[in-house]
Amino acid sequence: MEVEKKVKPSDMDSDLENELKKDVCYAPLSYHSECNTITNAHSISKSKHLKLIANKQGYVYGLKISSGIIHANNGKIIVDKISIRKSSAFYGFCEKHDKELFDAIDKTFILTDEQIFLNLYRTISKELYKKINISNHHINNMPNYDIGLNDFAKIYYTEYLKTMTFYTKIAIRDLKLLKNELDEKLINKDYSNFKYYALIINKTPDIMNTFPWSAHLDVENNRLIDITDISKSYNYMTISSFAYKDNKGILLFSWFDEIKSEECHKFIKQFDKLSNINKIKAFINLCFGVNEDIYFSQEWWESITKSKQDTLISLINSVVDFSNYRTLEVVDWVICDIKYNINL
Repeated sequence: MEVEKKVKPSDMDSDLENELKKDVCYAPLSYHSECNTITNAHSISKSKHLKLIANKQGYVYGLKISSGIIHANNGKIIVDKISIRKSSAFYGFCEKHDKELFDAIDKTFILTDEQIFLNLYRTISKELYKKINISNHHINNMPNYDIGLNDFAKIYYTEYLKTMTFYTKIAIRDLKLLKNELDEKLINKDYSNFKYYALIINKTPDIMNTFPWSAHLDVENNRLIDITDISKSYNYMTISSFAYKDNKGILLFSWFDEIKSEECHKFIKQFDKLSNINKIKAFINLCFGVNEDIYFSQEWWESITKSKQDTLISLINSVVDFSNYRTLEVVDWVICDIKYNINL
């Protein structure tokens, strides 16, 4: 009897990569008659932000977490250089709408209402694009990856895939609800009812990212919402770090407050009580603990010890936990101002 060969990790990576190259424009549906060629859009501006932390060859450092790379490195996530042409890139907007809709945030960021909205809109659009294509990967490709496994492993894998597929669909449900609300705001150029809390730091941040997060914990690990209760839809807070005017940086929390957002307010109120040093540490803990799409300068990464590098990598793909954030002494950022439009 011929033994079935297991699917190679490199083939799994190719399957996922093909799903993540699906062309679609995430501008509002009423704009689609104007669409032209889908482009390699960026959730973080290449010219205004990523270029500032790139080396002379145009590379930043980021995470290599594909199945093939992890398999080849004994289960370890690898940090390596990534071209800024590929960093934060996704095929989620056509050339026309990528240029016209986001012109205001592909300029110097000065924390206008429009910029706060557009950063949130593009971040949510990318996350929805990613989640939908990953869901397609779950359905189209991953059922075949149990080939060559023993019967027990097949049962375990089937349950694992079923759970992943289910919770990805729940995330898509909530992201679509938010995206539909944001589409209406974009069409009407209504940038009201968006809340923000921003730490202005003394330099361009060595770490840049933007991602959505359901604020289910505060910085003391107290539960704010029960994200396992799928009967409820929850809002997403967008968390970002990139360049700010006057050669400074910004660490930005923002959300759409017309959707019930009590947990976002509670998180920020608790976060605001931290010392400035601990605010920065908690922010970095959250970025590495939630987001895989994170970029940093080679100079900064090579300046911190191997022990600190390993600590940051250990946060990736783990359960969000604020127990040890106070130990993350990895940057020299200094908060020089805090701006917000909520009641603290």
